Amino acid sequence: MNWPFGWELPALIVGATIVALLAGPNLAIAVPAAALAVLAAGLLFAGAFFERGAGSRGPEPPALPVQPRFPNGIAGSRLVRAEVLGRLEGLERAGALTGPSTPPEEQERLLRLPPEEFRRHVRERLDRLEAGG
Repeated sequence: MNWPFGWELPALIVGATIVALLAGPNLAIAVPAAALAVLAAGLLFAGAFFERGAGSRGPEPPALPVQPRFPNGIAGSRLVRAEVLGRLEGLERAGALTGPSTPPEEQERLLRLPPEEFRRHVRERLDRLEAGG
């Protein structure tokens, strides 16, 4: 952390606090020492607050390259296909398209389709969703 005032202000805060605590019931020493500690802490806080600017945050991190979510397309892997089918089922249920959910045997058959047939199946279901039934 970059202290805006160096090490002196934090040392003054700690020292004044210790003096105020050790003064005990002697208010003539404790009150001014505590007030000095609070004032120094306020200055430290204000300095840190106003020091924060565009330049004090450091350089911007380099932008990460955008990775495609599905490297082999939506028909690429079995895991991606299962995710797509699950999302379609959820959309169909949310869109009030009535009907039973896809049985496990049918899901397994869909997961084994060749890529082009799987894409066609997804397109048909999406078209049906957009048409509302």
